[in-house]
Amino acid sequence: MARTGRRPGNQDTREAILAAARDAFAERGFDRTSIRAIATSAGVERELLATRILRRALSSLPIDPAEVPMRGALIASQMAGLAMMRYLLKLEPLASADHKTVVAAVAPNIRRYLREPLPLPE
Repeated sequence: MARTGRRPGNQDTREAILAAARDAFAERGFDRTSIRAIATSAGVERELLATRILRRALSSLPIDPAEVPMRGALIASQMAGLAMMRYLLKLEPLASADHKTVVAAVAPNIRRYLREPLPLPE
């Protein structure tokens, strides 16, 4: 019987996510594969990051509560994209870049999502 719910972030979980992502990309292609489908297939909860962790962290900052969902989604998209390109697709030179280089490159975007005004809807 397949496990359901959140698994701890251990090696087995990472391997399950990688295997699920590879299968989904092979079956549906990159453009038609969602993070949620990969998470479901791997038996983990992806929404955990976006809804529980990020939103809780953002709600403790001096941010308009109405902006928390959008800011959380933007940060999650940055992190999910980074993880996908670096660890799943192993896109070079990102895959082999050292930790400090990646943080230096991505941190300004995360900072902007946290601090800068969001574009107003048209």
